[in-house]
Amino acid sequence: MARRLARRVLLFATLALIMMLLVGGMKALATTASEDPGHLLQQDQVAAVQRGVEGRPEQAPDASPSPAVVLVFAAIVIMAAPPPV
Repeated sequence: MARRLARRVLLFATLALIMMLLVGGMKALATTASEDPGHLLQQDQVAAVQRGVEGRPEQAPDASPSPAVVLVFAAIVIMAAPPPV
């Protein structure tokens, strides 16, 4: 009885953690999105992409990875951790 209860508590805690990671990831991605929909309707898409690529600053070699990559990796690890019920 106690073992089943412990498994359920662990399952609910894992699901809550996964949900927090997903909500945090979506919130982080939403803040990086532009609020102006006009940038999607540019006439010269190739030039817009080139300006976007050339305008980005170079990432330092010691810089941390983007939060989205970290959140996705953490979610995959957490989903693989719990044993099947």
